[in-house]
Amino acid sequence: KGNFNVYWAIGVILGLWFLFVHAPLYLSSRGEPVSAWLWAHLVGAGGLYLVCMWNTFHTPSHGPKYRAAHVWLGRVAMVLSALGFATGAYISWRPGSAVPLSLGIGLTIGGTAQICTTVGGLWAIRGYKAQIAKEARLAATAEHADDVLLDPPTFCFGRVPLSKEFYLRMHVGCMFGLFLPACGTPAAMRLGALIGLDILIALGVFVFVLIVFGARAEGVVLDKKRF
Repeated sequence: KGNFNVYWAIGVILGLWFLFVHAPLYLSSRGEPVSAWLWAHLVGAGGLYLVCMWNTFHTPSHGPKYRAAHVWLGRVAMVLSALGFATGAYISWRPGSAVPLSLGIGLTIGGTAQICTTVGGLWAIRGYKAQIAKEARLAATAEHADDVLLDPPTFCFGRVPLSKEFYLRMHVGCMFGLFLPACGTPAAMRLGALIGLDILIALGVFVFVLIVFGARAEGVVLDKKRF
């Protein structure tokens, strides 16, 4: 049981190719030791990529064990996200960096998207839990609990009501955004380079496709579909 769908599967295939085929071959071809900074980046970014594969497949609705794993892996992912972004930025932009400018720009764009979706997903799930707790408190104290359930309370952002359904949809959307276009940015650029595209052109083309896939994946997961 899991959230299997074609968009998730494409993301997993791309990620596994990048982490376990392309990256080892690339690192071995450099002919120099892997620095501590690069190892730290690989642990952070690679670990986050793998957590995203698991956490977008198994979610809390699949049972208590999956819920516990999802929550704890999500906490680990926040640390990995910060580690991957900070070390990647340092490697790309430190004085004397050997990283080409176009690659550094692409990685920074992907890293920024990674941090934004990580923070957005955290904010959304905290809002979702707060809404559930608020509804439970009101239901416990209201004279007519049915009234509360029929007209659930919402937080507001300006004049826009934010329901728990909004928070859940935002969380799922941020997590697929983190998994597919954000974590997938380096893989997309390398895949484009293999077929002869400029790195920044590959970034634009493949990341746009992954953004579309992420948006579709959010819908199919919430609607319990495969495509």
